[in-house]
Amino acid sequence: MLTFLKEYSRAILKGNIPAVTSFQYYKRWKHLLGKDPINEKLPWITFKAIDFIKKNTKCTDKVFEYGGGGSTLYFLDRVAEVVTVEHDQEWFRILQRKIDAENSIRWYGQLILPENPINTANLDRSKPTDFFSDAPEFRNATFRAYSMFICQFKDKYFDLVLIDGRARTSCLFFAMSKVKIGGYLLLDNSERKYYLQHNREQLQKNYKLLSKQITPVPYSPFFSQTSIWERIR
Repeated sequence: MLTFLKEYSRAILKGNIPAVTSFQYYKRWKHLLGKDPINEKLPWITFKAIDFIKKNTKCTDKVFEYGGGGSTLYFLDRVAEVVTVEHDQEWFRILQRKIDAENSIRWYGQLILPENPINTANLDRSKPTDFFSDAPEFRNATFRAYSMFICQFKDKYFDLVLIDGRARTSCLFFAMSKVKIGGYLLLDNSERKYYLQHNREQLQKNYKLLSKQITPVPYSPFFSQTSIWERIR
């Protein structure tokens, strides 16, 4: 409880007043703390976003996700088609074995490793066309093929796109045109403002923001923010 209260207080002190609703998630948060996303078959995004997905997805939906895991298995139990791009080879193998064991034929998973350019010193994590992630282990890598994998699909193809992987600034940039009118775009850890620095104008033009509250997250002691947009044009 103490850990939860610390995160709750931190969110309120940062001016995130809607976080007062976070106690409704306490029992679920406590139950899942430290557990494995794949075994639980549940996305690693805020509980508020999970509840939104549960309420707003249909068995006929097509879903794309940057970053696979519990979310992949969750979607496969609920929708018609799931496309996943993943950058981590070992994690992809674990996920693939789990899905193969369940004999799912509605999943198209693609492993795309990061590229290793000669020099990343001048790359900017906020610029979509730099394909850069500032995570320490990827300081000398880029994610061009990974970010652009969604481009092989026609515009307005997916009912929902979840961005929870690497180089999210770039992934968001290329994902925006692929969501159907009335479909949803979810960006995890969207409290990192640089994700939107060069994407905000296009989002405001074509999307309506539905939620961006900082709330509890399964498996983790820390609260986070998963922003949810609906495509309106």
